[in-house]
Amino acid sequence: MAQADSRIIGSGTAASDKTVADVFAVFGGPAAFARTFGLKNPSTASEMKRRESISVGLWPAIVAEGAALNVEWLTYECLTLMHAKTSLLAGEIR
Repeated sequence: MAQADSRIIGSGTAASDKTVADVFAVFGGPAAFARTFGLKNPSTASEMKRRESISVGLWPAIVAEGAALNVEWLTYECLTLMHAKTSLLAGEIR
């Protein structure tokens, strides 16, 4: 299990400032993320990071592992906000 410090990792202090890259940083990068969440291929995690979109099916495990690591900002609400922002920037939501 990765060691995380919620005071250090992240692009900003508020949960609304967090990005998909911050989630990957909590778990030590794409390869460690893939191992932590049982992804068969690390490139799957790399693609999620590159696309700035984490599979919704992983969210429960991410939130649970974040809580175990005491990363207070890593919540369902935070994941939803970061993905909504990415969609807005890509012009997917009107």
